[in-house]
Amino acid sequence: MGRKSVRNKKQPRGCLGRFLLFLVVVEGLILAAGIGAFVYVNSVLDLVERPQVKNAAIFEKLEDLGESLSGKKDDGIVNILLIGQDMREGADHKLADTMILCSVNRNTGMMTMCSLMRDMYVQLPDYAGHTGTKNRINAAYSLGCAWNGDRGGMEMLDQLILEQFGVEVDYNVEFSFDSFVRVVDALGGVELDLTEAEAAYLNKQPNLPDSYTEGSNLLDGEAALIFVRTRHSSAGDSDFLRTGRQRAVVAAVTEKLRKMDFQQLHSMITDILPMIYTDMTNREILSCALKLLPMAADLKIESQQIPADGTYENARVEIGGYSAAVLVPDLEKNKQILMEICEG
Repeated sequence: MGRKSVRNKKQPRGCLGRFLLFLVVVEGLILAAGIGAFVYVNSVLDLVERPQVKNAAIFEKLEDLGESLSGKKDDGIVNILLIGQDMREGADHKLADTMILCSVNRNTGMMTMCSLMRDMYVQLPDYAGHTGTKNRINAAYSLGCAWNGDRGGMEMLDQLILEQFGVEVDYNVEFSFDSFVRVVDALGGVELDLTEAEAAYLNKQPNLPDSYTEGSNLLDGEAALIFVRTRHSSAGDSDFLRTGRQRAVVAAVTEKLRKMDFQQLHSMITDILPMIYTDMTNREILSCALKLLPMAADLKIESQQIPADGTYENARVEIGGYSAAVLVPDLEKNKQILMEICEG
């Protein structure tokens, strides 16, 4: 009896033994598949470009600042700042030509796009040993890059938004003119509704076909770039209408992406990721995707700009020895508007 008992403990027999062996094999396959998937996902996400930094110690202080000023927890809201920078080949500086704060609320299934008008006249933060002065908001990105590398531009702009508007930016994604064109082309273009004036303006451009009409049009990357950058398509055009066009393109891209099947998305992702410049780690990208993808099919999109209508004044101020046209916002009113959107 003793020998039989010992043998049964060491070598399970019959149905029980085969079942335990089956579980071991299945567990091994799941583990192998999990490791393979992890390696694959990370190899894909490694295609993303990350900004460089001169002084990493500064970012630790900014994380402490974010916690003390906002105290934000995982409340179902993710704030992603899209930055379109205007640096051209051979230039030694870059301004934030476009700033769109996309606030995705998982609780309501809503994404609100808030354009931060580049001519807003605000107090720049103290950063990287430099004392902030009053300037246009897009100068924060240029100065941050100059003082602490490309990631410094993102961090200084994030710090400004936190200090002036009380909203914490979770992640930053930057596009250049070239990467914007390539992303739109990789999507096969975007469908946009054009006004008669906008269609006529595009038809005048030498590198575009003379075929745009009022109503729905398919724009390739070059046409979309001209569309989002112009503020002179008609006598009544303005920077406010320009930022509206930018949000329309973001909405069109979002709409096109969420209609793709898995195979199309996979192909698209491997094409687009090398064009993306972000401060998100692989883990943060994956975590964000797992949280947001389930709501993609039914995502509702709203649009806003800061400063909001009726909450600013036009003015001329001296910047760098030159007279400049700026928007002077009512900070308290705009802070309240932005916080209601981005903090729930």
